[in-house]
Amino acid sequence: MTPAKLSELGTWNNTIIPFFPTSYVGVWMITAFSNQYAGQSYYCTDVQNSEVAYKEFMQAGTYSISIFCTKDVNRGICTILIDGVSVGTLDMAAGSALYNQILTLSSITVATSGAHTITFKMATTSTGHYYMTLSFINIKRTA
Repeated sequence: MTPAKLSELGTWNNTIIPFFPTSYVGVWMITAFSNQYAGQSYYCTDVQNSEVAYKEFMQAGTYSISIFCTKDVNRGICTILIDGVSVGTLDMAAGSALYNQILTLSSITVATSGAHTITFKMATTSTGHYYMTLSFINIKRTA
């Protein structure tokens, strides 16, 4: 297995280590994943509508949000919300365990500068499961 390199994300404007959320819903824990970069991830149990949120300062502009995660047969579809409004989804499902995956949602418009709440919510699924693992979150202003 060749792990992805964090440098593949390009210039990091704001990196969140996901172990210290502003708020969460559901059961979340830090767990060891020996195959995952840094050896651990922030992990939610198999419960629909589990979510984790972070308060971040963002200037008005266009952004991409990337997550460094594990895809697997029991992962769900992550909805990303900014201030309670959905800006898109990332599908974490795969036919087998794929560690060190970088999933990116691009062309996110932030209309006003200031503190914004970014939420990662497991509301839908293609596998019948809602597990999510996060190792890093990257917020990059693109325009």
